[in-house]
Amino acid sequence: MIYRISRASYYGNDASPCDAAFKHDFDCWMVRTCNEEEFNNILSQGEGLWRDSGSEHHVTQEGYICKKLDEKDRCWAIEINTLGELNDFIVKNGDIVISEECKYSLSLEIYDAYRE
Repeated sequence: MIYRISRASYYGNDASPCDAAFKHDFDCWMVRTCNEEEFNNILSQGEGLWRDSGSEHHVTQEGYICKKLDEKDRCWAIEINTLGELNDFIVKNGDIVISEECKYSLSLEIYDAYRE
């Protein structure tokens, strides 16, 4: 599986976060904490109607609207396919934080500096 990878101490720095990292194009998703009707009533003058752009429009479990945007986000990535590979990665790089950026993208952060 391919994960986004970052390093807490590299905030704003585009240097490779680890030896195994490579650049990868990830899908971009937009999530809004409202329903489609609210979005269209409040934000459509500046952004257009919700369904005028993007694809795969749906509602999240939390009731938020979500869509896949047309552009890609080129980020650092790492491929980890087994728990053994994940364990090896942690031993080599130190503590990590695993988070879900959206339903379709997980990220790993090498936690080598404090951040909130």
